Order: sequence, then C-alpha cells, then structure tokens
Amino acid sequence: MQKAFNIFSLLIVVIFTASCGNPPVSQVELYQYLEDQTNELSHTDSAGGIVYNIMYKPTDLLVYQEVEAEPLVQNKIDSLRKIFGEYNYYVLKVSANDKELLGQLNHKDFIYMMQELSFHMPSYVKAVTHSKDTIELEDFYTPRLYGMGAATEVLLAFKKQTNNSQTILIKGLNGGNFAFHFNEKNINAIPQLSFNSSE
Repeated sequence: MQKAFNIFSLLIVVIFTASCGNPPVSQVELYQYLEDQTNELSHTDSAGGIVYNIMYKPTDLLVYQEVEAEPLVQNKIDSLRKIFGEYNYYVLKVSANDKELLGQLNHKDFIYMMQELSFHMPSYVKAVTHSKDTIELEDFYTPRLYGMGAATEVLLAFKKQTNNSQTILIKGLNGGNFAFHFNEKNINAIPQLSFNSSE
C-alpha cells in the first residue's frame, strides 16, 4: 500500500512539473542558454581566415529591444511576440583575428564588403527545411559597429514553416560553404525571457 502511494505521489510531482514548464529567465541567463553548445543553438566554422558564428535569436530578445525603454505592458509584449513570432531569427557574426571583419579591410575592400553585407546577403545565405525545400532570406539587417565589436554582425530573418527545423546554408565571403542545422525541438525548448528582470 505504501509503495503504491509513493508511486502515485511521484506521478503527481512529474505531471505538475511538466505542466509548469520552464520558468522565464533573465536576459543574461537567456544568452548563456543560447551560447551553451549542448543546446545546439549556436554553431561556428571557418574558411580562408574568416570565422563564421551563427546563433538562433529568440523572439523575446527582439521584443525586449522594442520595449526596454517603456513601461511594462503585457498586452504590448504579447502583440509584439505575435508579430515577431512569424519568423526565425539568427545572428551571423563574421570575424578575423578575433576582431570585426570590416574594421580590418582597406578602403576599397571595405566599401565592397559593406555593399555585400548591406544589400546582397540573399546571394550568400538561404535556409533549407527538413523536407529539402528552400526558404529564401526574408529580411536582414547589418548594424555598423565602427570597428568597436568583436565581429561584424548580420541579423537574418526566415519565414517559419510547419516544421521549424532549418539548415542555414552560407556561402563564405572568402571561400567555403557552410551548413548549420537548427532542430525544432531545441528551438521550442528555449525558455521565455522575464521582462520583469533588470538584467
């Protein structure tokens, strides 16, 4: 009887824990989760002296950028989550010698590379679904870091599919072709951001 009671109690705990899900985390904790290699949400490779790192960027981090300077309004957060939630976002970081790529180029090469990163990224990046369908790059943004960053960054946006597993294909700027896989299970397991956290 005692054994049966213990098994029943254990089942209740398991069901309760599963129903609660992962609690929201701070921004620092969320970045730590994304950068943890065991979660397979960040990948790195290199060719021709250039290092490419690509990391999945959850919707909540984009929402936070929109509301961080405003009073906390849950309705607005939910609305922005719905708008941004139609896409998968990735941050592509390109560097050489542990420094921002653009800051190491001569003027001529700088102008050329800036043009490529600002206007021609669809020629270098696309996504492929688990069923081998191609997803074109929907939108992208390259902020100017003026040589102050550790890498040149590009924000990539792809339309979400029914199955959210995607392989990001990248044609290297100085040779090399790369394939970085992101699994739907890992993406869905990302904890939500706590907008009440000051970190």
